[in-house]
Amino acid sequence: MKSLRYSTVIAATIALTSAMSLQAQTTTPQRRVLMEEYTGTWCSNCPRGIASIEHLQKKYGDRFIAVAIHQDSYDPMKTKLYASGNGYPSCQLNRSINCDPFFGTDWDYSDPIGVIHDIDKLMKQTCYADVSATAQWKDNTHTSIEVTATAVFTDTQQASYYRWAFVVTEDHVTAPDPNDRYWKQQNKYVGDTDWLVMPEMATFVNGSSLMAIEYNHVVVDGSGIRQGIENSVSDPVVAQQPNTFTYTIDISENTLIQDASNLNVVAILLNTRYKDVENAAITAIAPSDDGATAVSQVKGDDVMKQLDVYNLQGQKMNNKNTRRGIVIIDGKKVAAPI
Repeated sequence: MKSLRYSTVIAATIALTSAMSLQAQTTTPQRRVLMEEYTGTWCSNCPRGIASIEHLQKKYGDRFIAVAIHQDSYDPMKTKLYASGNGYPSCQLNRSINCDPFFGTDWDYSDPIGVIHDIDKLMKQTCYADVSATAQWKDNTHTSIEVTATAVFTDTQQASYYRWAFVVTEDHVTAPDPNDRYWKQQNKYVGDTDWLVMPEMATFVNGSSLMAIEYNHVVVDGSGIRQGIENSVSDPVVAQQPNTFTYTIDISENTLIQDASNLNVVAILLNTRYKDVENAAITAIAPSDDGATAVSQVKGDDVMKQLDVYNLQGQKMNNKNTRRGIVIIDGKKVAAPI
């Protein structure tokens, strides 16, 4: 009886372990949807793309990632990192659906924000890799970014099918000269209340035909954007095992970037076999470890107001409102005063 009982326990344990292993191998990663939107300040139709991105971020949270590709010679934020778009505004969703960033491919008057149907469809598709990314300034000069991207595949894959691409975006971009008309967004939606079906359009419906606005998700740099970086996913690709790639993006000669503290990096896992996006992740850029390991004390609000202050995530702070805590000043960690 003792032997039989122990045999039963062992058999049950093996069965449970096998079931757990099978469950781990068949768990589907969460797919994020990447919108690569083509836009321009000269494009009077493009405000619907700007507002749509804001709306979709509120709806989907971190499962939706957007990059804004400014093009045409008259746009001061224009980039040559991407090929030309198919109309403006237009977008690619995971590089598998080409559509309008508002209407999508399935629009009608009863449900005008048609792009939501396309995004929902993509989110329901099977995803074969969970991805994550981190980024850090390599030094205090903010001239290069070290990005580490990790993919965990659900099953054994051929590494040659996959490649990483990286896009650097900037938020809170504004005109250096507020009177420069080329920085102003042309807008055809003034007074057209039908567009208030999407609340984020109110800015443009209640605005003017030429508007000074703040631009977000602006593509300013990157690497491997079109075809991916060769050999960035290494052999062997083993199911449920992290496959990690570290890469340095040099922005030392970049003239588009206004404020390095407003940068993010989007890591895109490309499936070269199907020419689409398997998954993507976005990350802020952490401060460099170079010269920032010690903690010193800064005394006096007058001193603080004269310095550029950053939090530990590398984001610039309003130093007039800085409270007690650890912050970054001149590339060093300091204990801020009250």
